[in-house]
Amino acid sequence: MLVILIVTVAFGVSYNQDDMFLKTFTNEFDTTINIVSSSARTQNNRTKLQELAQKHNMSFIKVRRIPRNQRNERQQISIFVYLNEAAWFGKAFPNISFQRNIHGTNEFKNAKGATFLTSKEVSLLPFSKINSNNFNGDYYFRGTKEDTEAFLKELTGDENMGVQATVDSSETVASDTTENQLFLYLTILAIMVAAIFFCYAIYNGQLTKELAVAGLIGWKSTHFAATKAARLVIPPLLIAVPIISGALMYVVQLQTVRGFLSATKSVYLAVGAAAAFFFILEFAIIVWKFKRYGITPALKGKRPNREKAAIGMKIVICAGTLLLGAVTIAGFQDFKDVERHMPEWRKSANYVNISCGWPWTYVEDDHKFNEVVVPKLNRLWDELDRGGAILFFAPNAEKEGVPGESDAAESFGGRYAYVNKNYMKFASPAAPDDKKLNIPTLRDDEWLILYPEKRKPTEDDIEKIKETQRDEWSKKKAPAVKFMPIKDGQSFMTCDSSMRLEEARLQDYTLILVDGGSLKPTGSIKLPSLVNGYFHPHVKNSANAYGELKRTIAQTQADPYVLWISSVYDDVMFQIEEIRTEAAVNAIAFMLLLLIIAFVVKIDVESYLYHHGRRLDVSYLLGYGFMSVHRKRLLTSGIAYGIGFGMFIGMLKAYPVVNFLSLYTPRAGWTMGKTEIAAMAGLAVVSICFIGEIIKLGRSKNNIGERLKEGC
Repeated sequence: MLVILIVTVAFGVSYNQDDMFLKTFTNEFDTTINIVSSSARTQNNRTKLQELAQKHNMSFIKVRRIPRNQRNERQQISIFVYLNEAAWFGKAFPNISFQRNIHGTNEFKNAKGATFLTSKEVSLLPFSKINSNNFNGDYYFRGTKEDTEAFLKELTGDENMGVQATVDSSETVASDTTENQLFLYLTILAIMVAAIFFCYAIYNGQLTKELAVAGLIGWKSTHFAATKAARLVIPPLLIAVPIISGALMYVVQLQTVRGFLSATKSVYLAVGAAAAFFFILEFAIIVWKFKRYGITPALKGKRPNREKAAIGMKIVICAGTLLLGAVTIAGFQDFKDVERHMPEWRKSANYVNISCGWPWTYVEDDHKFNEVVVPKLNRLWDELDRGGAILFFAPNAEKEGVPGESDAAESFGGRYAYVNKNYMKFASPAAPDDKKLNIPTLRDDEWLILYPEKRKPTEDDIEKIKETQRDEWSKKKAPAVKFMPIKDGQSFMTCDSSMRLEEARLQDYTLILVDGGSLKPTGSIKLPSLVNGYFHPHVKNSANAYGELKRTIAQTQADPYVLWISSVYDDVMFQIEEIRTEAAVNAIAFMLLLLIIAFVVKIDVESYLYHHGRRLDVSYLLGYGFMSVHRKRLLTSGIAYGIGFGMFIGMLKAYPVVNFLSLYTPRAGWTMGKTEIAAMAGLAVVSICFIGEIIKLGRSKNNIGERLKEGC
């Protein structure tokens, strides 16, 4: 178990270092500066920026993340390097081997080799190779405060460069790890630690006589404790370290031993810390037991009576086991429920989510955002729209993990969605007479409201829509509104992976057909749809989505803001797999807790028989029945199990208010049906434990004579 724990700790540290690779890299730099230049001047500014950095003793890097075809595809990162001082860089990054350019402006010529603890494909290039589209953005500078201020002053004061430069003190590197993934990892760790603690308790409970003998022959408590602790920790460490080293060598593609150790030192430090913790824990326990227990009582076989502690442990473990069992059952039920909807999502296989983002500097500066980011993403939206991308934006629909906000005060009772002309071709809504709907040609200043025949818009609906038009329209003249009825009862494919997994289609929704080219880019529809996954470009092969859209992204100069492109269908499958994974982890935890509670019951019964053995044997010999002999014990156990079961039911009832330890919550909540199933399963587990105790106590009646002869 300790081997598995150490390997798991190493995996977690290496995964975190991989996930936060850029943060560990950029930590060696002092200041983040966001630089913006016009496209016409980037060629000249690329050279000028290096000259200014050399003049003010500054080194810097610029990072480019190449968009991925899928969310889980291997990330490609290009790091453009300018070094005013190569010696510092070599000392800060001993895992990077590079060729120096002694006579040039930039001392970094090229990378000869690099060892990184990351699954990402990282390339280090001289800054001169950066292209115009990637010049703008965040730069990481190294230099003193005085040099940085002088550099910024000259950079922004040079009218020929026309550069805007802002220090970004709030810049952070975001993690791709979800909260759910983090919780699952911590759950696995907690289960293993609890299991090891339990094993330690059993192991140390068997050392009483050995401790007494060691004390009798003159062993020092510290020497004995250190020997025992080392025997427990060193063998698992000798097994785990080669396994970890082999895995790390495979991931980092070993080039030099120095580079490997530099890249992986955090993993080995974590492994050492875990081993040291369990060594110190065992050492402290043995020293404590050495000093607490007397030699003579221990040699006679006397052990401390911990019946009250055992009852408390039984109650807590019983409640925890039942809760985890209920959560496991609910998780697998939910997986089966959502798995049935997988075929409905296959229609979205050729549509992708495009994820866009931009540095925080632009969020804080509206003028810069509107001047730099908006025009490029607006052009990207329009080009993708012309290429067949579909828009389906239902503001009030219930999202995965987020309650719906549908409200009667909203237009059409909240049951409406904004769509574009491409979606109309994709969905092909039917007319009231069940024939093909003929969509009239719309001017760019018109919106078309397609409503279910029996849900005719009210005057209030129309006024609210017109108010929305004024907010979303990019021109001064207010657009017109047209209305057209469609057949009742139709359901429309959302192609939105953020929707509830059971709701690939929405029924009886009003569709609002808009012209994307006339929408205000910074409104609530257009650019937000590039961030929130409501706008879906069409591709022939989703596995090569970025390859198909690369040209469009480059032509609109939007590539610095495109993070990844992923299939809608694949994103949905990823969410479904997460439900199954979480259920599987909870199932493993549940089985481990079942094993622990079985050991607790066994040890508790054996302790009871040990401390009360003579009285029980004499009672049997005098003719007392099973119930008369064990009445108090059975009553105590029954009450303990009852309290544990009651705590379990109480936790289920309190789930809507308090989610204990962020455990899995059923998708529909703890409904009456799910609560009843959980209660029956819990009652079955408690009954089995109680019956097991009765059987164990019943078997204790055997061989009474032999035990009395032995003095037990």
